[in-house]
Amino acid sequence: MPEDETNLLRIDQKRKHGLAEVAAQLHHDLQAELWRHENKISSIENKQTVQAERQAITTGLREKRQQLLARARFGSRALEPNQTPLDVIPVTSQNHAPSSSVSATGTVRGWGAMLGNLWQKLGER
Repeated sequence: MPEDETNLLRIDQKRKHGLAEVAAQLHHDLQAELWRHENKISSIENKQTVQAERQAITTGLREKRQQLLARARFGSRALEPNQTPLDVIPVTSQNHAPSSSVSATGTVRGWGAMLGNLWQKLGER
């Protein structure tokens, strides 16, 4: 019987060691899984923080852009719209060709050519 008891003790020791190994492996796997989930959570939080900061920057830039556009359209009055407006000076742009021009070949055209011809004719007299 003592041999049976030693066998039973050996089997019991192996079972305990096996259970300890399984428990250690489960503990290790659980720690790895927990670490992975914590990383995911912190990554999500970081993304949310970055997204909020990006949104704030974008909003600020959009407001500044609107102010600059208003200032370009309406002048310095855009920032103080309640003040009395300045006297507006009408501006016209010249769409017709200038009175004297030079062609690509170098010949003078328009009034300049007529004046040149007149000057030449006066010189020939």
